[in-house]
Amino acid sequence: MRRLKLSRLGGLKNGRAASGRAVASGTLATLLALAGAGTAWAHQDPPACSATGVAITFEVLRNDGSPIDLSESVTECELLTYRAMLAKSTEGNPCAFEGGTITITTPDGVAHDVTPSGGVPCVGGTVAGGCGAMSATSNTATYSVRPQDVASGEVTAQVDYMAAFSHTRAIEEPDVPRAHTELGNTVEFCPADTQCTDNFCDPAKSNGVQLGVCSSTDTSGRCDDGVACTTDTCDAVNGCQHSPNNGACDDGVACTTDTCDVVNGCQHSPNNGACDDGVACTTDTCTAQGCQHSPNNGACDDGVACTTDTCTAQGCQHSPNNGACDDGFSCTTDTCDAVNGCQHGRNDATCSDSNACTDDGCDPSNTLHDPTTGCVYTTRTCSDSDPCTNDSCDPATGNCMHAAKCNDNNECTNDFCDAAGTCAHTNVADGSPCTDTDGDACTTPACQAGCCNQRASVNTTSCPITNCSIMYPFSSSDPRTNVTFNESEVLRTFTPMGGVPATPGLTIKLWYNDEHAMVLGVSKVSVKTSSGTTTTNYPLSSLCATPGTGCAQPNPQVGTTALNGDQSGTDTNACTGFPDLCDRPIFPSLFVTDITDPNQTSKAGDWQSGGTPIPPSAVFGSWKSVTKLIDKTRNPPAVTLTTAADPGTKNHWNLGPGSDPVPKHCSVSLGTACKVNADCGGTQTCVQPADEGYGAEARWSVDDLVGNGTLIAGHSYRLEFMVHDGDQNKTGGDVGENCVNIRILTGSSSCP
Repeated sequence: MRRLKLSRLGGLKNGRAASGRAVASGTLATLLALAGAGTAWAHQDPPACSATGVAITFEVLRNDGSPIDLSESVTECELLTYRAMLAKSTEGNPCAFEGGTITITTPDGVAHDVTPSGGVPCVGGTVAGGCGAMSATSNTATYSVRPQDVASGEVTAQVDYMAAFSHTRAIEEPDVPRAHTELGNTVEFCPADTQCTDNFCDPAKSNGVQLGVCSSTDTSGRCDDGVACTTDTCDAVNGCQHSPNNGACDDGVACTTDTCDVVNGCQHSPNNGACDDGVACTTDTCTAQGCQHSPNNGACDDGVACTTDTCTAQGCQHSPNNGACDDGFSCTTDTCDAVNGCQHGRNDATCSDSNACTDDGCDPSNTLHDPTTGCVYTTRTCSDSDPCTNDSCDPATGNCMHAAKCNDNNECTNDFCDAAGTCAHTNVADGSPCTDTDGDACTTPACQAGCCNQRASVNTTSCPITNCSIMYPFSSSDPRTNVTFNESEVLRTFTPMGGVPATPGLTIKLWYNDEHAMVLGVSKVSVKTSSGTTTTNYPLSSLCATPGTGCAQPNPQVGTTALNGDQSGTDTNACTGFPDLCDRPIFPSLFVTDITDPNQTSKAGDWQSGGTPIPPSAVFGSWKSVTKLIDKTRNPPAVTLTTAADPGTKNHWNLGPGSDPVPKHCSVSLGTACKVNADCGGTQTCVQPADEGYGAEARWSVDDLVGNGTLIAGHSYRLEFMVHDGDQNKTGGDVGENCVNIRILTGSSSCP
């Protein structure tokens, strides 16, 4: 608190602190009637007073009402309360004063009228004079410190008082005394912000004494550097501190040195030295997975080529590898010695060639050794110095043998040797017996031109072949067995007849003759329906340019070979209740049945049993085609066969190049073959079959049928064949049939 006394002369009568200053002035007051409680009157009070003077005390208080000493500071937002007290000056004998105005101007420049509500009483006189008050206290003025009001580190307030008058004489002296003083308080600002705190003055905060004190907000969270392993703290002086915590960096890997880098975070430095396993051949390293001990086989090389040098947890191991010592010879036992390297022991026993005529041993160093086994075989010498012998050693016994040099091992030759050792060979007589090597009971071997021919003759005694009988028609559950062949006579003859062995080159031949040319096949099929007619053409071999002298056609095309349906190459024969069962192939056909024991009587491959027809391998003479029309506009559909016109010139029995001679027969005994009249006996003559104008031959090669697998060596077969005539004017078609049995021989001639 600062109290200031002002004299009449205006002199400052009190001491002054370093934080404040005061100014006072005044005049001698005249008598003045007291204001307030009573009416002042002009008089001098106290009697014999002289001059004017007022003492003014200017105080500043904290929020709790305690005064602020000049040695104390205020905060930059503290609430201050100012008040003033007036008293008579203690200097001299001043006269009493009263009334007037007390004004406090706060540091923000605002003037506050703090005159007491009843006015300033008469102060400093006597009771008798109506001026018994010793002092007067002003109302208060409040102010909150503002930084902008601070000058030279202080906020300064001032108080001014001007009395209404002074009782200095019988007539009051107006407007005196006057007083003025200032009060400065040092302002202490709140600390500057740090990294840890935001500091500010909070006008609403109280410490119980002051209202408006320094406060702060903790901002230490700003110190998080994002590095997980640092301990982040805030130092009030030095700000954020980031202390590395190595313990937070433990990666669980024993061989790493774990440190905390305040910038880069945890660092895990591998320490290979911590991984030494004491094994010299391992490369010891520290990785993120811990110690690794990589074996370095190269560090274990013992200089022995055949050992496998490896590094293990126990150190270098040197394992002998016999396989690395393989010298490529089977007669040696190859081993690896850990000191001396590869060893190749000889094993003579493995070199045995089971030949008593050789001395066997294992010697890969010998230039005569076998390149694979290493064995050496030394052959014994058996020479008898005879130019007509071939000297050899019996490999089973080791005995020397001296065989005739000129033996050609051919039982059908005689062998000769002269003194010079020159060989000569002459054939034995043809027909001389020789060794049977084919095991076929149907053949007898014999020497022919120095060769043992296994088929020199056929032995029908040891190998009987039954004669074939056609045996149709007859009644059975299959209506085809009862089909009549209307014109079997057009099939004039055939060979072979009965039953024969199939010698090489055998062919099955039939000869046809009629007033019309033989039908070779269906060349065109037309199907008529309500929507029109569809025609399909099939290839059929044409005649040559000179049919009168006979034509020849190997592997002929016979038109359609289908057996069922609209496109079938069959005749019009039908069985009651079976409209598409009994029609026969219209092209010359051969049917095969295997009658090998025990199936001697089988007819399973005949047409009557549903067998498959085989076209001829050649045709000769004269022939023509047939066209077929199926009219499906009728019910049932009508089938019409139309034969082509016969060739303009009849060829008779002129069958063309490559054909076979037509077999003759006896004039009465037609089934008896002959070559001359004498073969027939009596009055019969040997004649050709009847000639009605058009002749033809159809041939099937047995060798071809064996070659394509139809016939099998050692088997017996029934061969049925049929041929159609050229007018087809009989119901169901005009056709002849017959058969022959053959046996396929198993051996070969074995001669050129």
